[in-house]
Parts: sequence; C-alpha cells; structure tokens
Amino acid sequence: MNGLMKRSFFFVCFLSLATQAYGAMGGYFITDDGIKIVVREFINLQPVLRCSYRGKDVQIPMKVVKKVAAAGFQKLTVEKVDGAVLKVEGYIVSLFDAYDSYSARINYVYYDEISGETEIGEHLAREVEQVVLDHEGGTIKVNPRTGRTYPPDYNFDPHDGTPLEVRELK
Repeated sequence: MNGLMKRSFFFVCFLSLATQAYGAMGGYFITDDGIKIVVREFINLQPVLRCSYRGKDVQIPMKVVKKVAAAGFQKLTVEKVDGAVLKVEGYIVSLFDAYDSYSARINYVYYDEISGETEIGEHLAREVEQVVLDHEGGTIKVNPRTGRTYPPDYNFDPHDGTPLEVRELK
C-alpha cells in the first residue's frame, strides 16, 4: 500500500469513526467576514465543549449545544437546545479536535452547488464567529429523476429544471 493509499484509508476510517461517535451532526458556521457555510456534517466536532464558567472548568456535552458565538476576546455565548444561554470563557476552536488553536481547522462535509457533488472542506477555526448545530438532521432537496441532492433552499434542479422533493436527513 503506497503512502497516498494509506492516508486515504486512515482518513476514511477516521471519518467513519467520527460519524459513529457523534452522529451526523450538521448545521452551519459564519466566518468573521460574514460568510455563511452550510455543513452537512462536522467531521472533527468534539463530544464536549471545554470552557470556563464562573471561574470553574466545565465540559458542556455537544448534544445539548445549539449555538456557540464569539462574544469578545476569550468570551463565548453558548445557547443550549433547551433555550438556556450561558456566557462562558473559551474559544470557538475548542469545539473542534485540533493540535493547536492557531492552526485549528473545521473539517466538514458540504454540498458543492457547482459540481452537484458532496465534498469535504476545511476552514480555519480562528476565523469563525459562530457555529450552529443541527441536532435534528435537517432536510435536503432531491431530484427524483437523477438522485442529485441540493440544499433546502433550492426548489428546482439547476441542471435540468426538475422540481425537487424534500427528504429528511437522519
């Protein structure tokens, strides 16, 4: 097995383990320059958010986190799925598995509108202002003739004009 094949094999294994460990949790994130990137699945999402609350180190399970937003230097606003809002000390980069905070990247699966394919992307976590998690799985639109999938805001296939059907993500 050559080096490229080994790396590909290990990446696929990592992707499978990440999906099994945290479920296919998608959502979106907003960069510090206001760009919204819709994500089908966050690949390297941590199972807990490590932060400081009222002077104590805490771990908030990701399964109860709905939104995390930067609120100043070392400050985060965490909105939980039950509606509770916490002001904590920490960094958005701590949401994602990384060796160091400066080069930490968000790894994710997304839909490429140009190619019509599902792709893998990455973005520097330090350039992100907000992360919103979708615990329900959300919906996608599907062309019933071709099986191509599109984001929820599409109504017609841009390639052939076919009306799209709604499908639930699980």
